[in-house]
Amino acid sequence: MAKSPFVIEFISDPRPSAVDHSQSSPGPKRGGADRAGYTKATLEPSRLEVSWMQGATALESYVEQALIRFRLKDFVVMVSSDYAKGSCAYTVTLKHEMLAHVDDPKRIFRLFKILMEDSVEYIDLPTKDKPLRAKSLTALDKMQEAATAPVKTAVREIEAQLIERLRLASARHDSADEYKLVYGQCKAADWGAGK
Repeated sequence: MAKSPFVIEFISDPRPSAVDHSQSSPGPKRGGADRAGYTKATLEPSRLEVSWMQGATALESYVEQALIRFRLKDFVVMVSSDYAKGSCAYTVTLKHEMLAHVDDPKRIFRLFKILMEDSVEYIDLPTKDKPLRAKSLTALDKMQEAATAPVKTAVREIEAQLIERLRLASARHDSADEYKLVYGQCKAADWGAGK
C-alpha cells in the first residue's frame, strides 16, 4: 500500500467472457502460425492527479492527494472461425490466448503496481503539517512544480517499463518455440491449413 498522500490504482478489466469467433484469420499478420488466435487490450496512458490545498495562508500549499492511475482494459480474445467450438484446435488456441495474452498481462500489471508503490516510497510531498511556504504566488507555483517533478518522473519511468515488459511477454508467448508447444497439443489434421 502506498504511503499518504499517494493513492495508486492499477485497474484491470476482468477476463473476457465472450470470444470473437467470426474471422478465419484474426491475427494481424493474416496468416501463418499466429492466425489461429489473437488477443488485444488497451493500456491507457497513465494519469497523475495532484490535489493541492491552500494552507493557513494563500502562500502556503500542501498535497491532499496524489492519485496515480493505470488501466488495462478492453480485452478482446479472437479464435479462428476455421476451428469449431469444442475442437482441439479451438480449445488449445483459446487456452493459449487466455493464459498468455490475458492472464499474464494482468499478472505483470499487478506486479507493476508494487513497483509504482516502491518508486514513490521515498518521495516526500508537502503535507498539511509541513506545507510549502512561499513569498509570492509565482514562487509557490514553481515550488509545487518542483515538488511533483519526481513523481512525474517515477510515473513516466514505470509506464515505459510496463509497456516494454508487456511487449516482451507477448513476443515470448508468440515465439516459434511457444507455438510449437501449442500446436503440438493437437493432431496436425486438427489445424488444417492454419498450422
